[in-house]
Amino acid sequence: MFLAELFRQGPEQQVRFTTLRGVLSQTPNLQICDPSPSSWGQGGFHDYWLNDSNAWIIPEWSRTGRAIKERCSRGVGSEQGLRMLHQAGRKLLLAQSSDWSFILRAGTTTGLAKERIERHLERFWMLMACIDGEDRMSEAWLNDVEAEDSLFPLIQPADWKQVAV
Repeated sequence: MFLAELFRQGPEQQVRFTTLRGVLSQTPNLQICDPSPSSWGQGGFHDYWLNDSNAWIIPEWSRTGRAIKERCSRGVGSEQGLRMLHQAGRKLLLAQSSDWSFILRAGTTTGLAKERIERHLERFWMLMACIDGEDRMSEAWLNDVEAEDSLFPLIQPADWKQVAV
């Protein structure tokens, strides 16, 4: 409610809103910084999310991140391709959920966490292969996957697009 009011009243109070992409495209000289890592996790660092129990997922996240950035920068040529790209973005975000790596470290429902990460990544790669024409998928399968994971309804592939800085 607070944010809704902020956006509603902001313009009349001369508050301007922008996006990260807007700042990057309008500001030619940005200062580069290296923020100090911190976390609400144990010890104030990322140990809970970066350790031997979940280190295997970091390269996978990096690989999928590079793939979606490259694909989003090239674009797609059809409405179905765009639907698949939206869903691939959802799958990537779901695979990257910090809850999964937290569960792996905590040692609680580790089987479920590992299965979910692998399932989201597998579907991500299936969607990407279909977008690239390397594989085919049925409309029914895409509908089912969209219905199962329909969060982030406003997801935009442009958010992963390569930006020249």
